[in-house]
Amino acid sequence: LEKDRIFKIELSAHTDTRGSSESNKSLSEGRAKAAYQYLVNKGIDPKRLLPVGYGEEQPVNECKEGITCTDEKHSENRRVEVKVLEAKE
Repeated sequence: LEKDRIFKIELSAHTDTRGSSESNKSLSEGRAKAAYQYLVNKGIDPKRLLPVGYGEEQPVNECKEGITCTDEKHSENRRVEVKVLEAKE
């Protein structure tokens, strides 16, 4: 990507379904803020970043509440995704 392009980026943080919905929401918000702070410390303009914690709302696999899964399968849902919301020349 060219250096002179301006981007708006969402840092979407997620958790697995273990624990309460409230604690997972809080955990994902903390995860999003940590990713945000890391990028700001690396010199990214904070106005270009939007940290969002989704908690357990958007699993990437079948490991939803009430479903038995391995630790490895649960770990797939603990993640931070980077979404480009806006790109301008």
